[in-house]
Parts: sequence; structure tokens; C-alpha cells
Amino acid sequence: MCELLGLNFNQPVRCSLSFRGFRHRSEYNPHGWGIARFDGRACQIFKEPIRTLNSKLATFLRDYESFAGKIFIAHVRCASRGDLALRNTHPFSRTFRSRDVALAHNGTVASALARSELKFHPVGETDSEYLLCELLTILSNKAIRFT
Repeated sequence: MCELLGLNFNQPVRCSLSFRGFRHRSEYNPHGWGIARFDGRACQIFKEPIRTLNSKLATFLRDYESFAGKIFIAHVRCASRGDLALRNTHPFSRTFRSRDVALAHNGTVASALARSELKFHPVGETDSEYLLCELLTILSNKAIRFT
């Protein structure tokens, strides 16, 4: 089963200690890893369809002094849908009302909207990315403001 890590701080911090331990969860979730870092309105996502323990990128991020942010979302994948490919590796992101939005998810989700109804479209084959596109489509039809 996939595993998630979410961190939220009131000022930018390095997530190296939490990420260091989380990397080892890929022993049982070998199909990919990813981490989203938010600072203000922008989001950066780093991900690969391999184990974090085999990843030079994950090692670099763990040790990089400037890898800091206020919000982090991390995911290690045990694939249930979609190929082992970057397009199916969490977290997924889109720009919504001039803001970056990211989602990582664990579980199986039934679709509420038909693909033809979506205003946002998945690149990969996972139900998680489809869920993000559904949620943003529903929100785009509502008069909801983000502050």
C-alpha cells in the first residue's frame, strides 16, 4: 500500500530529517516516489518511477541545505493502476486560478465525472490524477475563492 508524508510549517524549514526516514518506506513501496514543496504560491515537484533508496535525486534533496519550504507532500508508490512511469508517479499538480495545486493519494477512487466533462485532463492512467482533475473541475464550476 502506498504511503504519504505531509508536513506544514509556519516558516520555511528543511524536511531532511522527516524525508530521510520516509525514504526507507520505499522498501515496501518500490514503484516510485515524489515530493512536492510549496513556498508561497509556487510548487516544485521532484519525482521518479523508482525506489527512493535507489535514487540519486532523493539523496541529493535529502542532503541539499537549500531544500526548504513551508509545505511538503511526499508519496511512495505501490502501483495498483498505470505503468511504472513518471506520468503515473505522485504527487500530481495543476495550476488552478493562478495557484499551483498538488495531490498525492492512497487508495482506490471511483470516478464521479465522465472524461468528457473534465476541464482538467490527466496525463497518466492513475485514479489519483483523475481525482485531482475531477476536484478541480468541480471547484472551477463553483464561486470559491482562495486566499
